[in-house]
Amino acid sequence: MVLVSMAIASPAVAQPALTAPLPAAPAPDTAPPPRLSDLEIGGITAGAIGVVSLGLGAYFGVQAQSLSDQLSQHDPTTPWPNDIRAIGQRGRSYEERERALLVLGGAAVVTGGVMYVLGRSRRLTERVAIAPLVSRDGVGVTIAGGF
Repeated sequence: MVLVSMAIASPAVAQPALTAPLPAAPAPDTAPPPRLSDLEIGGITAGAIGVVSLGLGAYFGVQAQSLSDQLSQHDPTTPWPNDIRAIGQRGRSYEERERALLVLGGAAVVTGGVMYVLGRSRRLTERVAIAPLVSRDGVGVTIAGGF
């Protein structure tokens, strides 16, 4: 906690002023909601990117499975398609994309969640109070905060 105190005394008084801070006025009920911290915004962004990556990973997984089914359920009485190697390569490529996007998307969602929670807890612990000081020897202001 940081405490800063300043008092103004009359020049005729040589002794230090004994002051006591007045209680801070209660906050009005109509206060606007607090702004999101940068860490919270970053967490939301990372989480959103992760969700999009997971969706793309699922898409490529479905495409890879479709190509795999096309090859594994081929009717033995019909000839193989001319581009069978290209189909197999495309399926492997889709599988690689699926794995990469699912791993990266999952990591981004977890990272975004951690960032959001940390940003929220830090924002909720930041407090600043300003109170006037009044004594028989002078007036002043007290500023206190926890960061």
